[in-house]
Amino acid sequence: MLSYLHYLISAKTLHDIHSPSVFRLHNEVILASKHYYDFDEIERFFHPLITDNSIVSDLGAAHVSKFFFRPTVAQIIRNFEPSQQVAHLLYKLVDFFHPQTIAVMGGNVGLATRYLAKGWHKSRLISIEPCKDLAQISDSTAQGLPQLRIVNTDWQSGAAAVTKVFPQLDFLWLNTRHASSMYTTWQNCLPALHSGSAAVFHLRYRSNAMQQIWKQVIADERVRFSIDLWEIGLAFMDEKQPKQHFVLRR
Repeated sequence: MLSYLHYLISAKTLHDIHSPSVFRLHNEVILASKHYYDFDEIERFFHPLITDNSIVSDLGAAHVSKFFFRPTVAQIIRNFEPSQQVAHLLYKLVDFFHPQTIAVMGGNVGLATRYLAKGWHKSRLISIEPCKDLAQISDSTAQGLPQLRIVNTDWQSGAAAVTKVFPQLDFLWLNTRHASSMYTTWQNCLPALHSGSAAVFHLRYRSNAMQQIWKQVIADERVRFSIDLWEIGLAFMDEKQPKQHFVLRR
């Protein structure tokens, strides 16, 4: 709660932004209220899973059990997929940047992945999901997305697969279910990122561990500017930009 209050106090509005590129991104994408037809289609598509009480057998991380011992599909969606507002923003970011290649590190049931895939039909995607049960669900929710490849493997092997399939990676969605693997996964994917790349970190409930990871990311000299939107953090590798960090309201 205290960290969220600090965010609210620190967050700037549109009128406080003096960078033309960040102003445009904030105005045309982050604050944009345009509703896309795809949003309704995706929400209808996933509606049955929202109340699915099927048990997920193994999340691949023992200490995730502090949330629930044997989670259901519905609990996975509530706890590990992004909020509707953030899912819509992921779609709009892809629609704005038109990335050729997208990597999803933490596919879960495939909700965020579908928003990313629908954002621009020419993007090619690879989704890494260590949990076998969730990878199988992701396979079923990838219906009609021939540009998407789902890989069931651990984070390290998954990052290696990403950099092999996409030597040049344009967009990275980091949604690992535990903080300890997020920074390592980010570091392993870095070789494929380039000056035009963007990475989005799902910071979720902003635990102390997540806060520390985000501080390390934005301190990295390869990250030229970054935007903190509380639930997510955006990191951009654009070498033409001066190194700046923005805390903005959504």
